[in-house]
Parts: sequence; structure tokens; C-alpha cells
Amino acid sequence: MKSKLTSEQIPVDDYTEAVELFHSKGWTDGLPIIPPTEERVSEFLQYVGLEPDEVVGEIRERAAVKD
Repeated sequence: MKSKLTSEQIPVDDYTEAVELFHSKGWTDGLPIIPPTEERVSEFLQYVGLEPDEVVGEIRERAAVKD
């Protein structure tokens, strides 16, 4: 992997706090979640052959890019 992860990192003390944060920010639809640690994200990107800054989808109706 060439690029480093540059997304904002939000430290939490444990899994429960991470889940509560996801719910309070509206980042989940209520289904089970696995908090994205740097190690997990890096492993995933390496597995699928993507760079951290690669755009994987665009939401046209919002004129926004979804990484």
C-alpha cells in the first residue's frame, strides 16, 4: 500500500463506546457494526487492492463523493 490513511480518527475507550458513537452520529442503520480500526481498514484495502484515497462511489444527487 502506497498511501497512508488520512481520515479523521476518533479515539474511543472500548467497543461499546464506539457503537454508541456510531448511533449518535447516524453512521449506522441499527444493524451490527464492527468499528473500523486502522489495522482493519488497512487489511481490507490491501485485500481488495485499493489505495486509501481511491474513490469507490459517488452520490450524484448530493453532489458528494463517498469514500
